[in-house]
Amino acid sequence: CSVFYHKIENCAANCVAMDVLKIVFQHFLPRGNTSIIFLLLSTHKNICSSDAIITAAICGHADIILSLIAYDNALNNKHIKSYTRALSSAACRGRVEIMNLLLAAGADPRHTDNLAIRTASSHGYSKAVELLLADPRVDPTVEYNYAIRFASFQGHVKVVKLLLADSRVDPTTHYNYCIRIASEEGHTGVVKLLLRDPRVNPFQLNNIALEGAVDRNQVDVVRLILRYNPRRAANSSTADIHVDNLLYIASTRGKLSMTKLLIETNVIKVEIINTAICFTFINGHNNVLLFLLEKIKYNANITNYIRAVNCIDECIRKKIPNKIRLVDKIFRDHVFSYYIVIRKLVCEHLLIDLLPLFL
Repeated sequence: CSVFYHKIENCAANCVAMDVLKIVFQHFLPRGNTSIIFLLLSTHKNICSSDAIITAAICGHADIILSLIAYDNALNNKHIKSYTRALSSAACRGRVEIMNLLLAAGADPRHTDNLAIRTASSHGYSKAVELLLADPRVDPTVEYNYAIRFASFQGHVKVVKLLLADSRVDPTTHYNYCIRIASEEGHTGVVKLLLRDPRVNPFQLNNIALEGAVDRNQVDVVRLILRYNPRRAANSSTADIHVDNLLYIASTRGKLSMTKLLIETNVIKVEIINTAICFTFINGHNNVLLFLLEKIKYNANITNYIRAVNCIDECIRKKIPNKIRLVDKIFRDHVFSYYIVIRKLVCEHLLIDLLPLFL
């Protein structure tokens, strides 16, 4: 102990209160030497009980906080600001017992725009959130409903459920950010909760929630949203979901399971699938391409397109201008395919040399 006390003396002499307290909490408290804190408080002016309370909240020593609060009461010198700072530190670590002690001692949960509930929500501590919501001073809607937005982002189902039960919380803030971010991150539990709320619209902003989920290959989330249709059944249709765009995203990124889901759960026009085949082929996703070709009786245009692109590849490698001109005649009848070939030439850095052959 003499070595540790020597370290404490050196830190105290250099006015580094938090360093002193870290040594105390690290080396003395686990051994039951709690009296060392009060010895420091009585012998060193640089160390005060407010610093000790904040450090105790961070380290999770409820008994020390209770003793320090009693110590302050005996001196008739409450450190409400320190209690409040300690409350935020305890909330972001889910230390409910300590939070109860600090709230009873006068800590203000509204400090720094309700930092306590914001950090507790984003870290997923449901019991801490429940405790704070029971306090009438707490406002869970600050910072544009920060609490539910970041709870949705992190996938904390229990916290989202608690916040949705509070009528003040708006899950549609920032253009339905909650459903958008939960879908993109694949948090199916949060998505289920949000879909039950009549205020939430998963199809807002041209189905950006679905697009994000498709892009990240969140198959379960996409299936959930496609099955959800209380408003869509009344005043919308399958076409309003822009399945063609979703299929384009899934197929051109080589997401086979997502492509299968979209094809099997929606009636998609052959033209849309043809377009998906073109883009899938040009991006080299053979497994998706084979699946799409099996699902439809692809027409002669698609067959010609695939043959033509293969021919273009050969022409590019061998630099045969006459053959490129011949292939060009095929594309003149199909504007979309023509555009794809131009795009391919750009990717191959050959557009400048070969573009005159297509003009």
